[in-house]
Amino acid sequence: MSLTLCNVHFSRQADRVVYLTPPLSKALKLAGKNTVRFKLGQGVIAAAVKTIKRQGHHMYLSAGVRQSIRIPKTGNVYLLSTGNEVQLGPLIGILTDSDLKSSSAPFGSRTGFIRQLIRLGEKKRISSRLRPATLIGRRKR
Repeated sequence: MSLTLCNVHFSRQADRVVYLTPPLSKALKLAGKNTVRFKLGQGVIAAAVKTIKRQGHHMYLSAGVRQSIRIPKTGNVYLLSTGNEVQLGPLIGILTDSDLKSSSAPFGSRTGFIRQLIRLGEKKRISSRLRPATLIGRRKR
């Protein structure tokens, strides 16, 4: 059980399919499996797994998978495979709020600091900016 670094891409297909390159499928020990559970934070989705002909460690997530587990953007991410489940991450959520918001400073006086935190680990993790209202909205669903 080890971490594998891969590059995540998005496809526009609406179905729940994850496309893996053969080297990545082999590294995660998913060769021959048809359905695998993918996890990001608390979001879990069962998706079909298919291989594509491409070199390197690349994962293509369909729109249905992306929306279900709410992956914010493409880029490098670590994967941890445990049997029939693949965990993406690490996921870091930054919770902040401010009364003085604008389009150029969505987190008020803390905007520069929040952007600096996100830039620090941009290549090695999935970062998400959260507001209390966002979390309340997610709980009601």
